[in-house]
Amino acid sequence: GYDWTGPQMNNVHSALRALQESLSTKQLEERMPNTDRLFYTGHSMGGHGCFLISTMYPDQALGSMCVSGWTTHHQYVPYFTRNDISFTDSILKGLLESAIYEHNPDLHMENMKGVPLMTRTGAIDDNVSPWHPRRMARIHAQISGNASQSFVSEIPGVGHWWDTIMNDQDTRKFMTPYLNPNSTVKPPLPTTFTVTCMNPRGFGGKGGV
Repeated sequence: GYDWTGPQMNNVHSALRALQESLSTKQLEERMPNTDRLFYTGHSMGGHGCFLISTMYPDQALGSMCVSGWTTHHQYVPYFTRNDISFTDSILKGLLESAIYEHNPDLHMENMKGVPLMTRTGAIDDNVSPWHPRRMARIHAQISGNASQSFVSEIPGVGHWWDTIMNDQDTRKFMTPYLNPNSTVKPPLPTTFTVTCMNPRGFGGKGGV
């Protein structure tokens, strides 16, 4: 449940560096990858990773399309169903859970203010409940103060996966403006914003902070 945190998140940044290093001189002349301008997307566990990287590294984000992703591990697999909860001292429980709260993207959604977000899910997904992407979109819209910043695509009658889940008219319409190679502009930084950070080790900054 923590495959996009700590060392695994470092793997993402290492892969981006390796991409630049692996390209030939000719390829670099034709189109140099700009790792300061990224579009985040992923499905399922990757959808969770999309929420994480979007909230922890918002300054690089052109936009985010998080598909069938869950919010946090203890919301996906509810901790309150475990017997040990009834026998754990409340102070100890708080200390233990504080170690994982930096990986709760819903608590860091303030950092995504100004970054366009699309969530996508199947209405009868029995693997990752549609509640998760709906919740993230609601929080994003509330923080943005602008419902048009948050796009929800929920397809009736389908589950966790279908053939066009990552590539259809709706997804292309959302992604195309941000993936135009002729565009050099990232979403404008909001006039006012709040930075939320529980551990600077894994935080890429917001607005230069």
